[in-house]
Amino acid sequence: MRLFAGLILSQPTASQLYFYARQHDVKGSGWCRLSIKLTAKYFKKSTSTILRWARNCFYFHDAEVRKDRLYLRYKSIHKVKKSSKTPSHASFMADPNIIKDLNSLKSICYEAAIARQQDSCYHIVQKLTGSSKQIFLPSMENLQSSKNAKGCEYVDREDLKAFVKRHVIPIGASQSTVSKKVGRSTTTLRKYISHLPKVHIWWRTYHRSKSDETPNYYYKITVTKKRKDGSTRKEGRLYRRMPNYYFCDVYTKREQTKEVFVVADPCQAIDEKKRQILQIVAQMPKKRSRRSFNADLTTSLAQANFIERLWELPADRIVSLIAGTYMYAAGLPDEKEVKDQVIEKMSSSPITQIVQLFENTLALIKPEVDDRLQDYIKLLYRRASKSCWVIPPLWETYRTPGYSLQH
Repeated sequence: MRLFAGLILSQPTASQLYFYARQHDVKGSGWCRLSIKLTAKYFKKSTSTILRWARNCFYFHDAEVRKDRLYLRYKSIHKVKKSSKTPSHASFMADPNIIKDLNSLKSICYEAAIARQQDSCYHIVQKLTGSSKQIFLPSMENLQSSKNAKGCEYVDREDLKAFVKRHVIPIGASQSTVSKKVGRSTTTLRKYISHLPKVHIWWRTYHRSKSDETPNYYYKITVTKKRKDGSTRKEGRLYRRMPNYYFCDVYTKREQTKEVFVVADPCQAIDEKKRQILQIVAQMPKKRSRRSFNADLTTSLAQANFIERLWELPADRIVSLIAGTYMYAAGLPDEKEVKDQVIEKMSSSPITQIVQLFENTLALIKPEVDDRLQDYIKLLYRRASKSCWVIPPLWETYRTPGYSLQH
């Protein structure tokens, strides 16, 4: 019988009756007739418990009772998967009699989830690396095949510990990953898989300086190595503790997953980090360049260039720039109410007409007479090119009282 670990663990008790009903429906018609007494005897439960399971809407469409007969109309696996919040994760073949004992059923479901996660990691890492020689798959046969298992530098067979080489990727399933897949806590997971043989893997990392203490979850080994000239030297190797990995005898279908640990080359990791940074920078809004205008506004060519640059600014900033020039030249007071009135009056007119009047105003500027007005207009342009705050505060300090363009 094919069972589904995620569906069973979402509602374990009712799942027993669900798969029991599917087993008795030989034709696969979607409904079956069961004896309540025999079903209760099979599961060693009371008849009220069997009837309570039959009322479970997650697995069954309808249930009717007539004396000792229980008529069940159960849902298809597809509909149960669709209504389940927990992924169906890990479908596997098992003996139908296992549904009798709830604890054994839960245990094999957790074991199947671990086996499926291990198998998924193996195939995905094999695609990433392009070679199975860089993969260490923990198994009893692999650990006992030779003095040092393939891909390992040291193996402790008594405590089932494997010290894996730096360039080899260990494959397995961590408790946290499997618990997320089946929607249960790691404490519950450990309760049901305590009987499984488990190997602890230590993956070799770059050795730090001798003055540094060994951090938590790290293991340090001092190895004596021979040089080519016959001399010896001591080398300190540091190993990092990897998540718990298991041996499983359950065979499941392959699953696509993203929860995979891959040992990356340091240079490759730096290149990937640079690529991510460049991608983030490319998505950031581009900062406006601070433009300045230093030409003499008394010449007709400079005035034409200034008007051309002025059209590159947003319309509201153009209005603010012209309003600030008008207030400066007319000698209006530095007050917010006055500024708002001038800007509101100018905004009611077309922007082309306002710019044309401003261009006529620039033609009235005289050299060595209106130099302060020129500097103020250039100041307004610099502010308008980088922000929406065009008119500076306390701008009256830039002029003498009563300044006017009438000469």
